[in-house]
Formats: sequence, C-alpha cells, structure tokens
Amino acid sequence: MIQHLAVVVMKKPLDLSSGIFEPQYEQIHDIYNVIRVPALSLQPNLMSPGFSYRIPKGSFVYLEIHFAPSGKLETEKLALNLSGSRSGRGLTEYRLRDFAAHDFVISPRQEEVSVSTSRPVKHSMLITAIGAHMHWRGKWAQLKLRSPSGQEKIIYSGRYLFKNRERYELDQPVFAAAGSAFLAEFQYDNSKANPAKIDSDLEVHEGIDAFKNEMGVFHIEYYKASKDVYGSKQK
Repeated sequence: MIQHLAVVVMKKPLDLSSGIFEPQYEQIHDIYNVIRVPALSLQPNLMSPGFSYRIPKGSFVYLEIHFAPSGKLETEKLALNLSGSRSGRGLTEYRLRDFAAHDFVISPRQEEVSVSTSRPVKHSMLITAIGAHMHWRGKWAQLKLRSPSGQEKIIYSGRYLFKNRERYELDQPVFAAAGSAFLAEFQYDNSKANPAKIDSDLEVHEGIDAFKNEMGVFHIEYYKASKDVYGSKQK
C-alpha cells in the first residue's frame, strides 16, 4: 500500500538519500517550489482555472514513494503527468507551505496525547486549501490562525483517519496577514482502544514508519495577496 507520495521541483540537484520526508524537508519546502500529490487518494491535483504552480526552466523533478508493508506481494504502476502553460501569462502562482511538529514522544498506552507547534506567516497570503498528515495513531488535528493583534480563529479542525487523507478546499479563501502565526495541534491515540490495532506498548517517536512512528504535518495551499479581497476581516 502506498503510504506517502511527494513530487518536489527544485532549482538545483540536492542529496535526498535520507528522504524528502525527513525533518530537513521543511527547509526544502521553504526554499524551493514544491508540488504535492495527494497521498493515497491518487487523484489528479487539479488547479482552479487561472491558477498554476511555477516550475522554473532548468529545474529538477523528484518523485519519492513510501510503501507500507501489507504482508503480501503487490505491484504498483505510477505515472507523473504535468500540464500547463509555457508562458504563464494570465496565471496566478499557487504555492505550498508545509510545516511539521518535531522531536515529540508519545508514551505507551496513552489514549489522548497532544503535540503542538507554530510557525510565523512571513508574507500576506490567501489560503485556499488545507490538509493534515499523521499515521495510524493520528486522531484529530486543528489549525488556528493568530493575527498580528493576537486574535485567534480556527481555520481547520477535524477527526483524522489515516485511510482518508484528503486535502480540504475552503469554501472561501482565508486571509493571513504578514506577522500572523499558524498554531497547530495534533492529537494521537496510542492505546488498545485505537481501532487500527496498533502496538500500544511502543514508545512512539517521529518517523516515516506508519505503524511504529508518527508524524504531524499541515499542508497549506495559498497564493500571495497584499489584501483580503474576500472580506474575512483579520485584525
């Protein structure tokens, strides 16, 4: 079973032998243009009319796939298809911001364990879609936006199911002004009550193994905007 998929477009070659999904991937996402393929669902990542990711001429494209063992022989066939405009005229550039919780520990036989992290908003943006990523112990995820004046509002909150890792397109884009902050919280279930039948006696650390490790990542799709044209009135 495919566990993770990522397509990364980079301006120059980089040693990715340790994997896109190791902690340093967040730095890669901050520096380079990144395209994410929705994990597990494998539907085309279609852009709204008038929007597109930018791939600079001479870039390098990397595809990384992680598989979760199923205990039986399986085959997979994947194809990467990119379509768009060579000139880019008349298109608004989509961007992806990923950030993750790091260096956390989930103790054995704990039904509710919360992990939090935050990241600054360095430039104003309109957020169009949000997705969370955890593993089999993932239970719930929430993302708040704290304005420069200190006001907080929830922009994403929901139960997490590893088998249904979908991105959620917002009915109306949410404006995040420069100087704001993203406040993320992830909740995990490392108990026998977990329906995924995980090994609840394990002490769980950050990592890519869906059964032995956990992750806490938010994916934010956005485009740069100097003002809120949708009237969400962040103060």
